[in-house]
Amino acid sequence: MPTGVQPTDSLYEMSEVGSDQSSDEENVDFTATSGKYNPGEVESIYNDNEQVPPQRKIQYLLMMAKDCIPGFDVKTTHPYPIFLGRKGWRSILLVTKSVLSQEIRRRKPEARLNIKNKRVEEIEKLLSLWPVSDQKDIDFITAKEMEYRNTLLRKLHDERTERKRKSPQTKLDRLRFILCFHDKKIREAFILSQNTATSEELGGQNSETREPSFYDLIAKKFNDEDFLPKTEALPGLHEDFAKSTLVPKSNYFLTKNNAKEMVDSMKQKVSEIIGRYEQSGNGSNLYDTDTEDDIYEGHPQWGRYNQQRAIRKNGDDRSSFLKNAGSDLLYWWHILDAYDLLHVTTTTTDLSTEHVANYCTSPSTTTQRKKSKVR
Repeated sequence: MPTGVQPTDSLYEMSEVGSDQSSDEENVDFTATSGKYNPGEVESIYNDNEQVPPQRKIQYLLMMAKDCIPGFDVKTTHPYPIFLGRKGWRSILLVTKSVLSQEIRRRKPEARLNIKNKRVEEIEKLLSLWPVSDQKDIDFITAKEMEYRNTLLRKLHDERTERKRKSPQTKLDRLRFILCFHDKKIREAFILSQNTATSEELGGQNSETREPSFYDLIAKKFNDEDFLPKTEALPGLHEDFAKSTLVPKSNYFLTKNNAKEMVDSMKQKVSEIIGRYEQSGNGSNLYDTDTEDDIYEGHPQWGRYNQQRAIRKNGDDRSSFLKNAGSDLLYWWHILDAYDLLHVTTTTTDLSTEHVANYCTSPSTTTQRKKSKVR
């Protein structure tokens, strides 16, 4: 058996594998019962550590499963082949000559075997000459094999979940995140999450009684594989958005903690781009007669994009202010602007219920409000 593994009947414990053992195991036997084979005794034999040592129980049970479960083969029945390809697992799952020969002697005590020059497959055929026929034995073997199989399936599921949690965040993941903002409940929760007073009040509530937070809601929607959002076709915004793109769930798993980290990071980066955009004096949202002092950070019109005004000038020039940042920031800017959330995102504001309702209207394709001069 693999080094460093204590004898056990637990597949989870036995999965802590080292190197494969030698294939020559003819000297490692379990005790053959003497006398005539008694139907219904498989369970008691299996549970007797003197007859089937703990390090041989899995092999023994899977050997019996192939003998009495139609179509079962550890080499082909899912998920066993996955584990057979892993280091150390062959010695856990594959039956040895000695285990086979001892079982033949148990079923047919008078049998004389010379296994030295025989392959495992040949000995398995000999074993099939005296199949398990008692229903009590078959029921026990079937139930125990299913227990093993489910244990391995859970292990695979846990491994997949862990890989998802460790998967790196990509541009498409950030796009999927902001596309969740088309959900009005998520927008409302987002606004409240940016309100310091409200956040503190919600944080003090019992987790069993409080309403789901923004981070609860967006993590649930983001991780829902049935949620299949698409980006808009916005060729003027950036070449990456020339066509509408489906953004399905990737391996990245969003938790409440990394959702907060993403919001904090993207808020800062979007604010930096908008700052360059407004301070340049060349943004498409500026009138030719405006000055850079007309709009200041925290102003309701800070970062707003006016499509009609842009058409009269040189088109959508927001991508000119990206520098080396990713194009997904532009799409965040677009969504936050469309839902009038830029002011919420780039400033610290305490918002009332009335503010929440006002900010959560449907998006408009054009912002036509003229900027107010600041005297």
